[in-house]
Amino acid sequence: MAIQALPHGLETDLQIYQAELQRSKNGKSVFLQVGFNVLSTQYPRRRVWHKFFIDGAPKFALDVSAQLYWQMLDALGFDEESEPAPAVPGVYQKIVIPEYLKLKVRGRIKLKKGTNGFPDTNEISLFIAFK
Repeated sequence: MAIQALPHGLETDLQIYQAELQRSKNGKSVFLQVGFNVLSTQYPRRRVWHKFFIDGAPKFALDVSAQLYWQMLDALGFDEESEPAPAVPGVYQKIVIPEYLKLKVRGRIKLKKGTNGFPDTNEISLFIAFK
């Protein structure tokens, strides 16, 4: 049985369990892959992932990613001076950013419709400071 995507517009508490700086398979773009555990008792053991493009993607994707990335950092309490800035990974290397692990943030979930027979998935559309 396939897991249903979380409902569009759901605001829920999230905890980071994965934060890895990676290169795309073709080596042209760099992104931060962040995995979140959903802390809602209504949706136990659920996870949401978000990919923040940092370099090598189309300008629109970079702009959207930068806006959401800084929104997440602000909600986590980082500023430009304290924001973790690891080295850019090599082609087959992943760099874990331990400063992010176990941090909590509130997020609004968005539903991304599946195409070509693939199921719907979730992304995060907004980050809010964790209370």
